[in-house]
Amino acid sequence: DGSAIPLNTNIYHDLTQPSREYFYNIKTMDGAEAVRLIKNRGRVLLLIYPPPGPMALDVVKNYAKFPENDIVVFVGEGLGG
Repeated sequence: DGSAIPLNTNIYHDLTQPSREYFYNIKTMDGAEAVRLIKNRGRVLLLIYPPPGPMALDVVKNYAKFPENDIVVFVGEGLGG
């Protein structure tokens, strides 16, 4: 339960600014849609432990459609887990 930890986790919340002051214009969209946006072209695509299913492959395929998108960083397990 964390009671043995000598730190008060409320310190973080009391002494830091709300995330809304750092992040703005957040839009919910799927990954394939996001990588097709012109403002996201030429950036690194970072995939961290994508869920099972076709999402990661769809995102990489859409990302690779633009020649300026040439770096994919994958963080996760290899084939077979």
